Amino acid sequence: MPMSRAVRLCRDLIIVPGRHRLYSEYSEKVMEKLRALTPLVEQISIDEAFLDITDIQADKTRLALDLQRSIRTELDLPSSLGIASNKLVAKIATEVGKKSSRKKNEPPFGFTVVPAGEEAKFLAPLPADMLWGVGPKTSARLAELGIHTIGDIAAWPEKELVNLFGENGRDLWRHANGMDDRPIVTEYETKSISQRPPSAWISATRRRSKKPCANRRAMWRVNCGRTTLPEKR
Repeated sequence: MPMSRAVRLCRDLIIVPGRHRLYSEYSEKVMEKLRALTPLVEQISIDEAFLDITDIQADKTRLALDLQRSIRTELDLPSSLGIASNKLVAKIATEVGKKSSRKKNEPPFGFTVVPAGEEAKFLAPLPADMLWGVGPKTSARLAELGIHTIGDIAAWPEKELVNLFGENGRDLWRHANGMDDRPIVTEYETKSISQRPPSAWISATRRRSKKPCANRRAMWRVNCGRTTLPEKR
């Protein structure tokens, strides 16, 4: 919500000034930890990233738990992690973990693992709007068709979804069935820089990692939640 609208709606609003430089410093500390594990890291915002950990020989669940603990003890930041065979399912696994681990007045420390081969089963009972590509308009149209869960989308014939939603319908069907072959993007070519908040300061064109995202790869999605950062000494 824009600040101007928030002020109009709540005249007694208490505005806490942002500390964007400090946020960026902590973001870089987290990303350094991720890149220490693998060079295949795709940072998608100031507090989120994907990792391809396929070639790491260590136990991946143990490694992820150690990473989460390290972020908490060394940086005093909450984090949620999702592990799956592709970016789509890893992202949704993170969101599921965040919701299930949330406690009153405490930041979430979610941790969810989706075994390879169980992507569609994991997604099936979740609300349709948790799927990439399902915004308010698409969600409303799906509801008119009696489609309410990701499993409902997966059960529809792919051709019918294409007829209804065009090429987006094909993506909906693939995603609902847990399919996503996008690789990790590790390099960015900066095009412009603005003075907007950190999540939007760089507009970039993306260059794909030379390493393709093969089927049954192991992906992490890491999301560090916002919390009160310590005063800079």
